[in-house]
This record gives sequence, C-alpha cells and structure tokens, in this order.
Amino acid sequence: MNDTNDDTHAGARLRAARAALSELFLDTELDERDLARIAQVVTGTGLRRDELEHVFTEELEPLLAGNLNVPAGEWQGFDIDWIEAQIRERAGQGAVRKAMGRAMRAVRGASAARADWVRLKALLAAKEA
Repeated sequence: MNDTNDDTHAGARLRAARAALSELFLDTELDERDLARIAQVVTGTGLRRDELEHVFTEELEPLLAGNLNVPAGEWQGFDIDWIEAQIRERAGQGAVRKAMGRAMRAVRGASAARADWVRLKALLAAKEA
C-alpha cells in the first residue's frame, strides 16, 4: 500500500472515531446499548486508547462541550464535515491560544460528556481484557 492510501485509511479511521465520540456531546441520555455501539465503532477504527483520549479531550471536548449547556432539544448528530473543519481551524491556532483554551477548560471543569467518556473507556478496557 502506498503512503496516499495509508493516509486516506488513517483519515477515514480518525473520521469514524470523531463521529462516534461526538455522540457523547449530544443532549441525549446514553444507555449501555448506545455505549456498546459507540465502543464497537471506535474499536473498529483500530485507534489506540491514547489516540481516542486525544480525540475526546483535545479535539471534541473543547469544540462540542458547550452543546450540553444549551437547551436546544434533542439532536440527531453533529455534521462530521463541520467538526473536522473546526478541528483543522483550531489546529492552525498558536500555542498560546491553545494553552488559553486548556486553562479555560480547567476553570470550567470537565464537560457533562466526561461521565459517559469514563463509562466508554471502562467498556473499551473490558473488551481488551
């Protein structure tokens, strides 16, 4: 396989993980079946747990956590193209701005999605055992 195919495959795996993990930021109650489905998707991506942690903590949580604070009714899901465009835009920001964002998150505390993320990580760990 050449580098272009490898990059395309890696991008598709990352996109699938982002889409699945973005469900943790929807204003819906996730039950065990929902978490099992999300776990199956992220496991299928082949991404390591530290990579998934980065996607949740550094990419999605800063971008999507505010959704849980706005009573806008139930959503079907986020537009993955919009998510990825926002991630690319934020990746181009300077180190100082990223550090300020981390500091703001530390002051605000963990997002409401964090509890579901902890439950999902436990489910992923159990699948690995």
